[in-house]
Amino acid sequence: EAEVRSEVVEMMGEQLEERKTSYENRIAQLQQQITSLQSSKQAQFDHQSNNAEILLECEEEMKRMREDHNAEVEEMSETHLSLVTEHNAAMDKLAKKHKEDVREEKLRSKQLQEEVGTLRHQSRELQAGHDSLLAKYNALLLAQQQQNKDT
Repeated sequence: EAEVRSEVVEMMGEQLEERKTSYENRIAQLQQQITSLQSSKQAQFDHQSNNAEILLECEEEMKRMREDHNAEVEEMSETHLSLVTEHNAAMDKLAKKHKEDVREEKLRSKQLQEEVGTLRHQSRELQAGHDSLLAKYNALLLAQQQQNKDT
């Protein structure tokens, strides 16, 4: 019986040793899987962290670009306003100059029309005087011709 017990103990010891080895192998395998998962999770975390950094950099760049764009729009708006103001001032100046030129031309036209009227009147008077002198001259010629015939 002691021998049987000894054999049973020995068999049980062998079985326990086999199970221990099996469990230790399984534990090692699970530890490798855990390490692998941890590495994978760390890689994913690193990747996500890297993506987050890239995203933050992009957001900062977009913010900077937006600020630059707004500054450029503001500058262009100021330039546009300045140009419009200058244009309006130039147009007002040209309109005033044109109005003054038109007024001066109308005044000159009126003066020339008055001068033309005066010259026409003088021309008619001269024509009448000429016609009168011509008639007197013709009358004198006729009288002289008759006097020459009579003599």
